[in-house]
Amino acid sequence: MPYVAERRTLAIVTAALMMLAAACASGSTKAAPTSSTPNLQKGGSITAVGLADPTTLNPKSTRSLNSTFMATVWLGAWRMTADFQFQLNTDIVTGAELTSTDPQTVVFTINPKATWSDGVPVDADDFIYNWQIARTGATDVDGSPIQGFNDALADSIASVTGSDSGKTVTAVFKQPNVEWKFGRVFNILIPAHIARRVGFNSGFERFDPAVEVSDAPFRLGTYNPGKD
Repeated sequence: MPYVAERRTLAIVTAALMMLAAACASGSTKAAPTSSTPNLQKGGSITAVGLADPTTLNPKSTRSLNSTFMATVWLGAWRMTADFQFQLNTDIVTGAELTSTDPQTVVFTINPKATWSDGVPVDADDFIYNWQIARTGATDVDGSPIQGFNDALADSIASVTGSDSGKTVTAVFKQPNVEWKFGRVFNILIPAHIARRVGFNSGFERFDPAVEVSDAPFRLGTYNPGKD
């Protein structure tokens, strides 16, 4: 039988489309010509097209399919620019400083305005949780093995701790790692206060606006399995 690719759409609704456009512009080293600058408008939506319904809305899960759009809903410390450079995402962190080389130590300063869409502040626990679940041998809330992508960066980190009321994060490495900006550990932050309750493996299998909260200009607005 011939293979027919079924196109289904996943709608992501934004409360501040203008914010995302401004963020994208700030990631470029070259200013766009004034004549090509579009008229920005608050609100609106974008549509992501996939071949099938996602098996989970968790982009860090090994069972993820067509859920990479969640990377626009769950932001992290770094984002990639149009010229494939990693740039600090100042919506989430205002600083990431290599404070020591022996042991290698990186200190993140969380933006005091960074907040999940349910009103819970983004804090050190989000960084700690995302490091914990990326390590080899990590377990879920029920004790089962994490069905996620192990990150070599996570295994090279000895500890991740919080201070300053959770607004400062300190990562101390076991050995120097030149890729401390590039790993998936902190580039996509799964909300720790949600994941610790619902679980990493199965807690994001279905759409629930109280679960798929956002720390980004975009949020997941509606999702109708099998339809759109």
